[in-house]
Amino acid sequence: MAANIHLQQYLNAADRLPLSYSKLDSGTAEFRYRTHRFLIIGADTPINDSSSATITRYKHRSQRILAEKGLTVPRFEKCSTEKEFVNRLKQFDCDIVVKPTDGIGGKGVSIKPQSPEDKREAFRIAKAESKTGRVLIEQYIEGSHYRILILDGKMIAAARRYPASVTGNGSDTIDSLINSYNLACKHDSSRAPIRVDSEVANCLREQNIAITDIPAAGVRIELRRNCNLSTGGTTAECTDSVPEVAIREAIAAAGSLCLRFAGVDIIYTPGGEAFINEVNCNPGMRIHYYPSSGRTIDVARYVLQAILDEYDRMDLQLLAAPKTALDHVEVLEGLTDTVNDSL
Repeated sequence: MAANIHLQQYLNAADRLPLSYSKLDSGTAEFRYRTHRFLIIGADTPINDSSSATITRYKHRSQRILAEKGLTVPRFEKCSTEKEFVNRLKQFDCDIVVKPTDGIGGKGVSIKPQSPEDKREAFRIAKAESKTGRVLIEQYIEGSHYRILILDGKMIAAARRYPASVTGNGSDTIDSLINSYNLACKHDSSRAPIRVDSEVANCLREQNIAITDIPAAGVRIELRRNCNLSTGGTTAECTDSVPEVAIREAIAAAGSLCLRFAGVDIIYTPGGEAFINEVNCNPGMRIHYYPSSGRTIDVARYVLQAILDEYDRMDLQLLAAPKTALDHVEVLEGLTDTVNDSL
């Protein structure tokens, strides 16, 4: 039974720790540490408080909390109907991003739609991907994209994220290059195929490029604006070169949402600002184990060790409890003796 790619990293890390485990199915395993037991489902671990984890699943809620805490987030508005969407658009005199409030993996996200019809279509796409039917309009921020992992108030890993792209060879069309890339993905589980959709069409049109064009050798053609791995994005490990302001914002974001472990998506602008784009309570592992360039960071081991450390603290408190109770008994006995002597 092959394990989920995220779960497998936790299983591999557990083999190097004083942990035993049993796989319950391809995406779930039970872990045991002394008298303690816990489950991991895919990338979901018990390290975070359930209320905090729930908040992060709704982008408008987490962004509102971060904004109220004084952190830097893109301007945003939430809407549920197309009429409401059109009215909310009037508040934006800039390029926008349209996304589901509860989406994952870049699904339903449209970046920089231009015409009124393109924007309405972006709303429909986002709404179709939303389980709640709610859509977020967000100020588009130009800059470099980072995923920063925070564990107990410290950065443990970071990756620079890049959108899906192909590189010309001087003979194949963009469409053919995409097909070749997707064929290679079938033999490499660390990569996701590039789906040609309206977002790809819009991105190419913005560059005045057609999918039938033949790029010159070595010329890189961006195909999307979002950087999600699930839509063909790539990454470069960059833990030692993240801008300090981005690290500070990421740590503050995780702390503001009461998350011990979080993947914070930061957009770092050319002007040196760090915008919090999104906070994930159960960040995926693939970006740190299979970067397109740079070293691998064993994130799962950090997380498991933090869970074990917490159990150790709990056990120490339990060991201390009987001594405390005995002290109370001794105090009561002393008080009783004092009372008896006075009678």
